[in-house]
Amino acid sequence: MPWCDPCERFWNFNALTLEGKCPRCGIVLDMSGVKQSESDKSELTGPSSSDAPQVGAPWHFWLFLVAASVYLVWRAIQGIVMLF
Repeated sequence: MPWCDPCERFWNFNALTLEGKCPRCGIVLDMSGVKQSESDKSELTGPSSSDAPQVGAPWHFWLFLVAASVYLVWRAIQGIVMLF
């Protein structure tokens, strides 16, 4: 994480300006010893023209959704049967 000496704090890459400046005092922070992932670099520079396609929800989310739906339908059937 980049360190700002005048502000005496670490800054997250998302909090920096596009030029890599401190949002509080405006000096350019030294990020020579900082390893950035590709996602952090793209967030600093903005979206690229060749955006990757969005990834859908994982399979276990859909499994949970089906299981929860089946459970709620079963509980509704039980509730209706108890009324009569």
